[in-house]
Amino acid sequence: MKDTKVAAGVELCRECLGLRGPCFDTFSHCERTQRCSCEPKEPLWKAYDYNTAIELCRCCAATTVRSGSRWSPFFCDTCKERVLAYNRAAGSAVIPIGRHSIMNGISLSGEDAKSVVAQAAFEAGMAHLFARVDRLWKWHRDRVRVVVQSIPREETAISLERYLEHVRARGGSPDVAFDALVLAVTAPPPRN
Repeated sequence: MKDTKVAAGVELCRECLGLRGPCFDTFSHCERTQRCSCEPKEPLWKAYDYNTAIELCRCCAATTVRSGSRWSPFFCDTCKERVLAYNRAAGSAVIPIGRHSIMNGISLSGEDAKSVVAQAAFEAGMAHLFARVDRLWKWHRDRVRVVVQSIPREETAISLERYLEHVRARGGSPDVAFDALVLAVTAPPPRN
């Protein structure tokens, strides 16, 4: 989704770092109000897995991506190509491309479900995926928080347009963001 279609009225909450405001629902062909996690939840929108029409790219954080489905990718087209190339070179989904396990090459067929070995491999793959998704989410939030903190505090939210202009003006290079993403998501977890 292009920024110009959503920028008017959409804000980034300084508290939870979520996007909120009017977004076009492409399924029902109407405007919806996306809420950040600081606001009360509302009933699930028709044809959505969760009430989120747009999110920031989890790599560059300098553009928006369509969301709302378990099949929604985490990344804008530019960053997604980098992630896919990295994962191809690694031979597996080292960096999660989206929420659903199948998007990341992890599945269990009905026949395989009968095998204890296949079940164990699936469970290990899922645990690995969940850990990487958590690390990606934390890295992304930290990245967005740094940008938000660099914008003078005037309101409880920042217009999406202002945020995007600011992150790009700061030299939010997709190359630099991708390199940092790889380090954050693929580094061995700290030992307890």
